Amino acid sequence: MKKYLLAIERRPNDYIPISWNLSLLYNQQDINSLEKIDKLTSSTDETLLKVQFISENLLSEECLDKPLVIIFEENERIRKLESSIVTMDEKEVIEPSYIYNFLLNNIRQRKIMNRIYNKFKDKKVSDDLKSILKNINNYQGYKNDIFIANLSKLFSLPYEEIRELGLFIKRNLEMLLNEEKEIKLAKVG
Repeated sequence: MKKYLLAIERRPNDYIPISWNLSLLYNQQDINSLEKIDKLTSSTDETLLKVQFISENLLSEECLDKPLVIIFEENERIRKLESSIVTMDEKEVIEPSYIYNFLLNNIRQRKIMNRIYNKFKDKKVSDDLKSILKNINNYQGYKNDIFIANLSKLFSLPYEEIRELGLFIKRNLEMLLNEEKEIKLAKVG
């Protein structure tokens, strides 16, 4: 299992890890857990969190305008997690029920489902997510009850997969759906 660290990105590929176990916000949590980092970053505003760390001398004031990121070690290199931190506005998207409802409500939106399938099809993912992706890709051939039963596998996915899928839906697909709705409304009006 990967160890993750909350950090400040000073410049590209230059990170300052934050020892938030020394903060008053620390609640005997595993500070290397992606899930616990997400719980922390989604509990308050990013600026307020940095101000808290500055007041506790865990960061310098020059870091206030720098972004919070999540880093991890891979192949003996420090890398930044592409999806970055989970904000207060996004905390509901890392719940399997959010993804379940989104997929259920949008399964007939082939453009949306194709984007999900294409995003994850070539990645190394769990067997449960492979099964869900196959189900999404072949939806026309399935009955609704089979599709719904297969979606229940969302609740057993590893946290990293739930997180990546939820953030992809929130940051990419919801915006696309809203744009399509606006275009349809403009055509009607």
